[in-house]
Amino acid sequence: MINPSGTGRKNCGCPACQHDRVEIGCENPGKCVEIAQVVLNSIHPKWNPLLINHDMCSRRVLLSRLSTLN
Repeated sequence: MINPSGTGRKNCGCPACQHDRVEIGCENPGKCVEIAQVVLNSIHPKWNPLLINHDMCSRRVLLSRLSTLN
């Protein structure tokens, strides 16, 4: 879950942080959110699951276009 307050506080009381603390066992959900963002930002755009991949090979582009015609 994403920390809606956007802060790295260890004792954040928002529902998302409480869930992560109780259900997942995370001791510092705010810090985990910050570290996760750093990791996601370090992924090359071609492999980043948060971005739309416009760098498909020509075969995949062709197959994608053909699939929309059917």
